[in-house]
Amino acid sequence: MRARGAAFATVPAVVGGLWVQAQRAAHAPLPMFDDLDLTGDYGGAATLGSDQPVEVAAMGDSTFTGPGLDHARDVFVAQAAARLQTRLHITRYAVGGSRIADVLMHQLPSVLEAAPAIAVISVGANDAMHSTPLVHFERDLRSVIGALDRAGIETILCGLIDLSVVPRIPTAIKPMLAWRGAAYERRKVRATHPAARAVYAGTSRLINEAFRARGEAFFTPDRFHPNAAGHRCLADGLTPYLAAAVGRVRPRPAALRAQYAS
Repeated sequence: MRARGAAFATVPAVVGGLWVQAQRAAHAPLPMFDDLDLTGDYGGAATLGSDQPVEVAAMGDSTFTGPGLDHARDVFVAQAAARLQTRLHITRYAVGGSRIADVLMHQLPSVLEAAPAIAVISVGANDAMHSTPLVHFERDLRSVIGALDRAGIETILCGLIDLSVVPRIPTAIKPMLAWRGAAYERRKVRATHPAARAVYAGTSRLINEAFRARGEAFFTPDRFHPNAAGHRCLADGLTPYLAAAVGRVRPRPAALRAQYAS
């Protein structure tokens, strides 16, 4: 019995040791990259009955600032917007390193003042890496989504890739981070559910499998942030959600619907 008790006693120590590794990975210095600004016009020349493009706010963390990319147009929300027939104007509010509390306190007020038609949010990786309590993450996320919803802004909340596919993450803690990332994703689903104008654009199994299969080929030299190919894969998942949001804020005239359907 004593031997069995000793074995169980080692479990907290093992978990604690893995968590120390996770924190070291989260705080390990990464190559320094400037935040790229993807602000600009994207998509087709036709604006479907309006001279003004659809205004889109890009909120969140470094997934929208493109660390290590050659050009801001490689960021996945920009790639998705460029595929559409409707002209979009994206304004970047995202800041590298942001957690949900930063989005709530520092980005949301500017977005509400600008009153775009659509907001796209990509956040959660830094919260997972730095152990934001799940209850706090969901609380702040509900506050962000609720404020956007009340303002009449269509909101797309992007899902995270499986954090275990990130090459920089030590192998020993990949299962723990995969579990932790999934827990944050479940909170995202719950946070979007009450909102009339918010959708959760979860990362599909096929996208995660593509990242897992390509490995280093989908990441920048820091082995932490996706490269242009990785962002292209993420754009595949975002595009239908973005197209649907555009359709809700700017319905196509019947003649144009028939033209594009033919």
